[in-house]
Amino acid sequence: MRCVLSMVVVACLFAGCADEPAGQMVSLGDADPVAVMDTAREVLVMYGFTIESSDHQRMTLTTLPRPIDAGPERLVGASPARQKARLAVNRAEGNTSLVLVVNNQRQGSAVHSAMAATDSYSSVPNHTASEMESTPLEQYESWQNVGRDRELENSIIQDIRAKFPAETID
Repeated sequence: MRCVLSMVVVACLFAGCADEPAGQMVSLGDADPVAVMDTAREVLVMYGFTIESSDHQRMTLTTLPRPIDAGPERLVGASPARQKARLAVNRAEGNTSLVLVVNNQRQGSAVHSAMAATDSYSSVPNHTASEMESTPLEQYESWQNVGRDRELENSIIQDIRAKFPAETID
C-alpha cells in the first residue's frame, strides 16, 4: 500500500502537464531521495543530456533539449527533432519512488512561418514581407511532443537502479 500511495503522489507531480505524459515510475525502496537525485543527474549527463534545472526542495530535475536524428516523418523530408527529459523523486512512508519521462519532439517552425503570412481564409497576406523578416525566428519556433522514448527511459532507470543495493528495491 505504501508503494502505491507514493507512486500516486509522484504521478500527481506531473498531473498539471496535460500535454505531457506521466512517464515511467519505479520504486527504489528505502533509498535516500537526495542520493537518487544525484545519481539521476549523473546518469542523465552520461546519456548526453545537459541539466537545465535541479530542484532539491521539490525533488525535480529537467534537462535542456538535445538534438536527435529521428529520421523523416513526411514525404518531403524531416523537421528537426530533439529530446527533453524530466524526472521527479518522491519519498512517502519510507518508500522512494522515481518518475522519468523522455519526450521526443519535432519542430514545426517551417510550417508555421509559411502559414503565418496567409493565416486567413482569403489567402491575402496578413503581414508584409518586411514584417515577416523582422519577426524573430523564435516566435515561429514551435516544438510538439510526438511521443516518448520508452527504450531510453528503461535504460536510464536501469542504470539508476544499478547504483543502489538490491535490498532497497521493491
